[in-house]
Amino acid sequence: MTMEAVADVHAQAVLGWRSPHEVVVSSLVDVDDNGSPIKQQAWVVDVVTGEKTELLELVGSSPDSVATEVWTAEVVEGPDAPFAAPDPRLVGAGAIVVLTFGISLWRDLRRRRGHP
Repeated sequence: MTMEAVADVHAQAVLGWRSPHEVVVSSLVDVDDNGSPIKQQAWVVDVVTGEKTELLELVGSSPDSVATEVWTAEVVEGPDAPFAAPDPRLVGAGAIVVLTFGISLWRDLRRRRGHP
């Protein structure tokens, strides 16, 4: 297989094929002080016309492996996460604080009424 340049497209990696005439490539958008990639942009490039379309932004390095048909699917916005439950340790700690306060209040009220 011989690779040929497509118009003025400069890419760091070829990620996969989107269709028989479209390839998904990535290019660096931002690097840190050590030269490690922070953000990369995935593009769909039509190898016939050279038209380049922004697909999505990747944070960190490019993925090592991708499911076979993932690049052929449309990119859609995911729904927001539902309300996240608090950490069970915080719930337990809060319950202990409330229980301790309740017992302390009960003992104080008993003492004020003359009970030991």
